Amino acid sequence: MTLLRSVSRRSVLASILGSTGYAAAQSFLPGIPNVGLKSDTDPTRTECGVGALMPWADGLYAVTYNSSGQKHSGTGVGLYRIDDTLKPTLLDVPNGVYANRFIHHASNQCIIGPYIIDANGKWRRIEDLVTYRLTSTMPHLTDPENRVYFQSMEGHFIEMDIATLKCRVLNDLRKDMNINLQPHFKGGYTAQGRVVVTNNGFFQYGEHQGGLFEYGRQDVDAHLRQAAYGCGGAAEHGQRDVCDGMG
Repeated sequence: MTLLRSVSRRSVLASILGSTGYAAAQSFLPGIPNVGLKSDTDPTRTECGVGALMPWADGLYAVTYNSSGQKHSGTGVGLYRIDDTLKPTLLDVPNGVYANRFIHHASNQCIIGPYIIDANGKWRRIEDLVTYRLTSTMPHLTDPENRVYFQSMEGHFIEMDIATLKCRVLNDLRKDMNINLQPHFKGGYTAQGRVVVTNNGFFQYGEHQGGLFEYGRQDVDAHLRQAAYGCGGAAEHGQRDVCDGMG
């Protein structure tokens, strides 16, 4: 009975897709995914996930990822634009790992993965960032109108000029925070004159150097020596940082 029901639902879905599109299909058959994004089926495939989503310029932009970037872990992942009929279009294929997204209000541009997108939907690849496994983008401490920070999963702390898209690595967070085991940096944001970043480490393998770290203009403080995951900001609500983790 389950198989027959599944075949019937798929048949109906196929019929709807052929006539009225993805959005109409979901209204008739709730619970069936609206959009599916995939990678190539090749011998080096590992995984394909959505690292970041951002509604922008009359579309929904997404970046997909494989497990470890361009080092033999699969191809076919990149930047997508999903339109109002829920049709995805693959725009670029850098085959990397990206989970960052940010709206730079001063220039009215969206940053997602190693891309910057203007208000008309014109996108540019930030070549200096393609090979980094990017996990967060955040406001600059001293020049937020013209520069932003990026953080990589390995602990690279990078500054980018919004006008030129030129980047430079400012710090190695592994060294600054005395992390000698495998890093796994995730969230990061700036507020109140400081940068707060998280590293969830690999606790399941006995690596206990994750934590919640504050990086100011002068020094580094470790506020929490346990796995921490996300960190975001709410600048419009008193320059607050919001972080999560686990004990």
